[in-house]
Amino acid sequence: MGTTMRLLILGATGRTGRQLLAGALEQGHAVTALVRDRSRVDVQHPALTVREGAVTDPGAVEAAMQGQDAVLSALGSASPRELLGAELMTVSIRNVTAAMGHAGVRRIVLLSALGAGESAGFAPRSLRLVFRTAFRAIGRDKAASERILRESDLDWTVVYPPQLSDGPKTDACRHGVEMQVTGMSKVSRADTAHLMLTLLDDSASIRRSVSIAAQ
Repeated sequence: MGTTMRLLILGATGRTGRQLLAGALEQGHAVTALVRDRSRVDVQHPALTVREGAVTDPGAVEAAMQGQDAVLSALGSASPRELLGAELMTVSIRNVTAAMGHAGVRRIVLLSALGAGESAGFAPRSLRLVFRTAFRAIGRDKAASERILRESDLDWTVVYPPQLSDGPKTDACRHGVEMQVTGMSKVSRADTAHLMLTLLDDSASIRRSVSIAAQ
């Protein structure tokens, strides 16, 4: 395990976010979770602070960012309305990068999806097509949010998993910077969350994209 940190987790009530929350606490980090509804956080831990607020609210993000060392984002659209609007990531990451700049926080690991954004260059054709057709609006939103990060001076890493499953952590995955992925790979949210936590103090992944796939 690396150095313990004060972490702000975004999307902590989602299926991957819950894995991030559990993993971060298990590793001894002090965690702040910014959530829209604190009743959805079913974890109690002395190292966990739950703040209620929307990531689309700049004030809520600014307040939650104070005193943090790094940010882990597992944000994603959770409702049909958000899928149609498809601006959640763009608005949220704009708020997050601004708050990080004001608070002096430099490190962020962002969960995206293989086939979206810059990963189109090394993703399987089937996944690229998903974000050009049925999930075109989501793909545009993810790509726009990634551009905000890439154009910032922050120490960012974007993580690109393929299809996610709810299985346990297996450690039976491979990952690499802009790693070419072929076929219909599937990885667990637990393995993806573990990788995101591992990358926090991996200097080789700073300002790079990392993809993950099954062995």
